[in-house]
Order: sequence, then C-alpha cells, then structure tokens
Amino acid sequence: MSYQEPSPFDSHYGLVVDEATDEVVKGRVPVRPHVLQPIGLVHGGVHAAIAEALASLEQLKLRNDTVA
Repeated sequence: MSYQEPSPFDSHYGLVVDEATDEVVKGRVPVRPHVLQPIGLVHGGVHAAIAEALASLEQLKLRNDTVA
C-alpha cells in the first residue's frame, strides 16, 4: 500500500484520497446510506476516521521521505 492508498477500513466507508503532496492532503467520502446515522446525518465516527486517515497518510509520507 502506498501512502496515497486508503486502508481496507477507509475503503469500506468510501474514503478517496484526491491529493497527497508535501503541502496538502485532501480526501473525500461520498455520502451514502451506510455512513449515516438513523436521523440522516453523517456519523461522527466517519468524520473522525477521515481526519485520522489523512493525518496518518501525511505522517507515513513524511516518515518515508525522512528514511529514504
């Protein structure tokens, strides 16, 4: 898995990494029924997972750039 590929969990909820550079990491998740709470809002855990995944991708990239 490259630093720009989502993990199996991230793929499950639909994370798409649009950009991962030295300056920015951008991603998105399509709003689908399986990421919604019963009242129709995106589940807060999805928001947390997006933040964690994108931060982790950047940290992995930084670590790989430092080691290489």
